[in-house]
Amino acid sequence: MAASILIVEDEGIIALDIKNGLINFGYEVAAIVPTAEEAMRKVGELEPDLVLMDIKLQGGQDGIETAQQIRDNFQIPVIYLTAHTDGTTLNRATASSPFGYVLKPFEDRELATAIEIALSRHHTETGIREALEKEQQLNELKSQFFSIVAHEFRNPLSTILLSAELLDKSDRQLSEEKKSACLQRIQSCVKHMNQLLEDFQTSNETSVDTLSFSPTSFNLVAFCHNLVEELQMAHERCQLVFTNQIDSGKTNKSGQENGQSPEAICCLDQRMLRSILTNLLTNAVTYSPVDSQVELNLSRHSQGAIFQIRDQGRGISIGEQSRLMNHPHQVRRNRNPSRKGLGLSIVKQCVEHHQGTIALDSTIGIGTTVTVILPFSDR
Repeated sequence: MAASILIVEDEGIIALDIKNGLINFGYEVAAIVPTAEEAMRKVGELEPDLVLMDIKLQGGQDGIETAQQIRDNFQIPVIYLTAHTDGTTLNRATASSPFGYVLKPFEDRELATAIEIALSRHHTETGIREALEKEQQLNELKSQFFSIVAHEFRNPLSTILLSAELLDKSDRQLSEEKKSACLQRIQSCVKHMNQLLEDFQTSNETSVDTLSFSPTSFNLVAFCHNLVEELQMAHERCQLVFTNQIDSGKTNKSGQENGQSPEAICCLDQRMLRSILTNLLTNAVTYSPVDSQVELNLSRHSQGAIFQIRDQGRGISIGEQSRLMNHPHQVRRNRNPSRKGLGLSIVKQCVEHHQGTIALDSTIGIGTTVTVILPFSDR
């Protein structure tokens, strides 16, 4: 594809001559403008690959000032065209870090050579800048990751330690019921920590694009019912409620009565589905009032399943909603690190692997509803 070039030249005949020379060498001329104001406007409108800038322009602003604004605002390379070789002009031009400096009169080949060198340099600098930005993002994500790991593992480890101490020191004082409750809390925390490790592994696989999609057939109602029961033991601060409309529009909260319905059998990636629902339900519980209700509703249409996670929590602002699932954004509540952004990033990746959709509807102070639609695989 031919490079697009904007010519900023206040001498009409010279500008046309430059245009013809560029066309002969296979370039595309985006426009010709005589002033700094028009140059800035055209750069914003047309986004050319390169600007040929005469230093002396009509109006109150010269080409050097204009070139600096173009580089600062648009990161587009500029080559100066000038008949002036005095020291002052040359020093000002050099200070603006141009991609070339061509003296008039010049040969078309000389100009074409300067353009190719400038485009090549710009391409190289862009690659270096993007690599540095990516490295900075990775460093930030690493720091964020370790903060999240420390925060997320601290609570279940504390629960395991407390339960173990109770079992060790109060063996004779604890009833069988309380012993069983301690053991269940330990088992639940271990499962929760295992899910955290799964999420971190999934996050790493999505970041390097190695996450495999492996759908299998299974009972979706039973899967959701068992997952909610498991999460309820790990998150006692809220009541988790599972409802489904899988079997002929009937609703149940146990997942058992309709569990044998053929409509309950689906073909999805169980590992990814577990990550999707676990992250969404965990986030809903984390940001909901104590003793409030978090709902998972399951229904299906002709080609897939619909999952709705609804809470009565603090809600998410409009600005935050637009960022949450586009980047593993670090959400901070009361200055505590949270895996919410990381979790929703994982959710988005898993939904995309299913070729599904995710929508978020939230009102501050009222609550949040997340709707995930996953089409069934034909594998």
